[in-house]
Amino acid sequence: MAKRIGRPTREMMEAVNLAIAGKRPQANKLLKEQKLSKKLFDHYLEIRDGDKYTFTRKKTTSRKPTMVRSASAAKPMAVSNDLASMIDGRTKVATLIQIESRVADLLANKPKAEINKVRKAIETVDQLREELEEAEALLGM
Repeated sequence: MAKRIGRPTREMMEAVNLAIAGKRPQANKLLKEQKLSKKLFDHYLEIRDGDKYTFTRKKTTSRKPTMVRSASAAKPMAVSNDLASMIDGRTKVATLIQIESRVADLLANKPKAEINKVRKAIETVDQLREELEEAEALLGM
């Protein structure tokens, strides 16, 4: 597959402009200093057909450029009230480990009595949910 020739480097454009202006020895000197290809130089010189390259500068703005972040890095990981919605089949293992470490940190800062109270409440909720499902099954809902 042949190599595609794109836009020349700034040094190559300067050398081509020197050659077009009739300063071929200076162009050759620039080619040697920058270690540029004579073959490419001849190619670009032929393409330009007497038209010099123009060097334009980008417009500068007072505003700083913004960086685009990926969607996964857009927000720091936060523990929501509904962990089931956070943890689904698409969740990566690394994310689950981060959630686990965050939960462990939160639990370490809470008093043991409060943690036990919440665990008992969760057990009660699970038991009541099972009873509700059984009752709905009996009623045919």
